[in-house]
Amino acid sequence: MIVEELRTELLPRSERLTTWQRHLSHALAPVDVRTPHAPDFLASLRLVDLGGVRVATTTSPPLEARQRTTAGGPGGSGYYALVLNRRGNVVVANGKADPPYRRRYGVIEDPVARRFGYHTPPDPSAEVRFTTAQEERAESLDEDVLLAAYGRDGTEGCWQQAHEKLLEDVPESDYGVMNGYAKKAYEASQRDGEVLKVFRTWSACMEKGGFRYSTPMAAAGDPDWARSPKPSAREIETARADVRCKEETGVVDVWSAADTRIQRGLIKADPMSFRALKATKDVRLTAARRVLDTRD
Repeated sequence: MIVEELRTELLPRSERLTTWQRHLSHALAPVDVRTPHAPDFLASLRLVDLGGVRVATTTSPPLEARQRTTAGGPGGSGYYALVLNRRGNVVVANGKADPPYRRRYGVIEDPVARRFGYHTPPDPSAEVRFTTAQEERAESLDEDVLLAAYGRDGTEGCWQQAHEKLLEDVPESDYGVMNGYAKKAYEASQRDGEVLKVFRTWSACMEKGGFRYSTPMAAAGDPDWARSPKPSAREIETARADVRCKEETGVVDVWSAADTRIQRGLIKADPMSFRALKATKDVRLTAARRVLDTRD
């Protein structure tokens, strides 16, 4: 099902790049786009929901898309995002480097804090090699082969037929329910009495080191960190103190326990939705294994 579609040629020139960037941010992650073609930015984007997997196909002139520094939060949409660019050269820096929900409770690893502060770590080298190989393969294909494989808009042709075959027995599920509950549990956990208590203890620990923040979210979301593509010395000091105080006060243990308790309550209150999600997942995995098992 097509979730979102955009063609910048239909927009005033002054709005083309900013609108496309906003839609790309929704499809992938919050990004800042740089391109020498900003004065007349002709691009398109189509977001297709395949049931737990969202595929964004784009066309654009050469550009660079860099993910913005974020404060953590719920840890993502709950979707795996695949972005296919059929023209130009899109470099997605820090795109999907971390596993989903790794930073649900903020930065919790000193080696990460020491190198990156609150900035998102870059893609692992293996992921970079994989992405590079994909791009090189796409660039090596003739236009008629690309047309047969992906159609004119990037979501048709053999690509569409293969996905329809994989999904033909997959039951409908509302993944918005899962994403909504994940967000609801995360927000509710921050209001839990035990969590608020441990936040106060964490804040006192931070203040001893000269860092005045009421919560871990406030530290991670300090607007000063977003002013530079690289972490400052102060940001790294703050992040390391944040990790240390989380360890000393048991923030992650208390917070995750409350989060887990709230999530289980939500699951118990709506078992039908989660049974449907599980059924969809099981059928999808069965279809994927069937394809993998029959490869030559």
